[in-house]
Amino acid sequence: MLLAICFLKNRRKQWQKIVHREEMAQGTIIMNEIEAPRISRKAKPGQFVILQADETGERIPLTMADTNPDKGTITIIYMVVGKSTARFKELQVGDEYFALIGPLGAPTHIENFGKVVCVGGGTGIAVLHPITRA
Repeated sequence: MLLAICFLKNRRKQWQKIVHREEMAQGTIIMNEIEAPRISRKAKPGQFVILQADETGERIPLTMADTNPDKGTITIIYMVVGKSTARFKELQVGDEYFALIGPLGAPTHIENFGKVVCVGGGTGIAVLHPITRA
């Protein structure tokens, strides 16, 4: 894993920059749209990325709430609950993550059943958006 992180560090200027950011719920929930053209083209609903704020930061897995292959971006939504997500909150538009790896994990199995009801709660509701679009 260290090799992959060092490799990405050398390519930082090509992707990983925050291009849009919103704070919700008095700053406890953050939405970041991040430049990630390769990931946005390959990602499927239910997959996740691993983000690292800086060289000493923890690697955090987060499910992608949205992808936009035309813009080359992915969107993540997270709740600030600990040291690493507090460090993520400090990053602003124009700042870059130290490492971004993905898409990872098995995509959600989706079938066409006609009209369905999707139920979620908290920040977990963010993952429903790409599933309902599929």
